[in-house]
Amino acid sequence: MNIITAHPMGAIGPALLLVAIGVPSGCTDGSTEAIRAEVTDSAGISIVRSVSEDLPLRLESEPVLALGGKDTPEESFYSIAASTVATDGDGNLYVLEWDAYRVQVFDSTGTHQRTLGRQGGGPGELQYPFGLAVAAVGRVWVVDVGKRALVGWTRDGDVLPQEPLPVAYSGGRVEWTPSGLFMPLRDSLAHHLALIREAGEPQVLASLPLAETRSVELTSCGMFFGQREPIFSPSLTWTAAGNTVVVARNPDYVLDVYEDGRLVRSIRRDLPPRPASEELARASLGEGWRVGIGSQGREVVCDPAEVVEQQGFAPYLPMVGALAYAPDATLWVQRYTVASDPSPIDLFDPDGRYIGTLPEGSPFPIGFLPDGRILVSETDELDVQRLVVRTVQLEQP
Repeated sequence: MNIITAHPMGAIGPALLLVAIGVPSGCTDGSTEAIRAEVTDSAGISIVRSVSEDLPLRLESEPVLALGGKDTPEESFYSIAASTVATDGDGNLYVLEWDAYRVQVFDSTGTHQRTLGRQGGGPGELQYPFGLAVAAVGRVWVVDVGKRALVGWTRDGDVLPQEPLPVAYSGGRVEWTPSGLFMPLRDSLAHHLALIREAGEPQVLASLPLAETRSVELTSCGMFFGQREPIFSPSLTWTAAGNTVVVARNPDYVLDVYEDGRLVRSIRRDLPPRPASEELARASLGEGWRVGIGSQGREVVCDPAEVVEQQGFAPYLPMVGALAYAPDATLWVQRYTVASDPSPIDLFDPDGRYIGTLPEGSPFPIGFLPDGRILVSETDELDVQRLVVRTVQLEQP
């Protein structure tokens, strides 16, 4: 595969604009202190650096629909994540059941519309589905690492010809844009976020060099891995909506915004990174590192202490854990945390200026409906994950 690197960011130019955003009382627990953002122009790229402390926001959110966790064939799914949930321009909901080899389609009221796929190696069948992407017009793609292919359907459920999956696909979510599919790739030198067009070579939008890798042999689960980076190593965290792609360059709080494939803005917050430790590295693995064995359809659990001892850990935790880009161009940023630690959620306006931080326990969207309602993965009283649609009302500057 030929990697085509594009759009490097130049040095920051001298032009500087100080922007003061007034904060009304009632939005910040009575505080009227203004947020300041330093906006620097560099060859047409805006560098937006927010220099305020965390500004508390108020959020009201009500659940209006919950799917999954039931005994019916249509709602028997129980694993919900950003990589397995998508929507289209009409507000239909798509859920990939990776362990049942199918995609369930619902309308915006939760009424089941159709089921796509089944287990097998033929057209429209799935062997090891991993990620889901849906176009605004309702075309569906499933990344099948067993077939090494993109399996697709039309809006009406007709099977489309398979498309080859790039050999460098490294796992994780895929996202549709009008330009094509974005997906993570990895080679021996770097992590890449690449645009996959029909019948074309992948075009890399952003790259991040790999940390020093090592081989890991784990007796606790009988697994061997080559080229493993240390725990907490910098990574590319990203999201896409329409023709906009946002990439977080961990471990720093830097968010690069691309429009139509061109870098237009870099958003930054001056927050100090959190030093890593052996205790935090173990906590990040929970009770054990779970490894799926795709072709065998089973999972093994590796001892976290053994993993940390062999794999090591980076000196700092990443700053950004997840990103979401709303239909109104508001950017949601969930900061990276370990285990059950609180996960602050920062919001930025369409120009990249910091709006504020949501209260602890606020829902973080794994997707959006066209009307602005959010999709959230929530665990019910039986410890089953469900897909929940919520309204959102935000009091903001």
